[in-house]
Amino acid sequence: MPTYRDLVAFLNAAQPWLAAHPEDRKFRYALKKTVKQAERLWATYTEQSEDLDIEHCAVDKDGVIRKDERGQVAFTKEGLRKRNAARKALFEADAGVVPFLATEVPAELTEAEREAFAGFVLPDVPEEVGP
Repeated sequence: MPTYRDLVAFLNAAQPWLAAHPEDRKFRYALKKTVKQAERLWATYTEQSEDLDIEHCAVDKDGVIRKDERGQVAFTKEGLRKRNAARKALFEADAGVVPFLATEVPAELTEAEREAFAGFVLPDVPEEVGP
């Protein structure tokens, strides 16, 4: 299952591909449909990430969130470590992508694009197992 990390790679590959290939194709349709889903999932990730800030930030004796001079949420060292670990775990979590596999795959896809699109609009590529 694609993670939020995979979601970023997908969006970073899909948006330039769509801009460079405006012609109407079945692959373009599948890609556009999946980009919309990925953008919604990324919004969910952003909300969850912001909740982690609130969960691990520094608070005063009354439980009010402390902020720095720029208005950013403040953290203790330990709170920041916990927030960073939680964000890392979230980034590696299953993003909940429902693949929309393309029925036609353009021959001009690069290997990097094929890798980024796997599990989204192309079948997921099984990871190779070492000897």
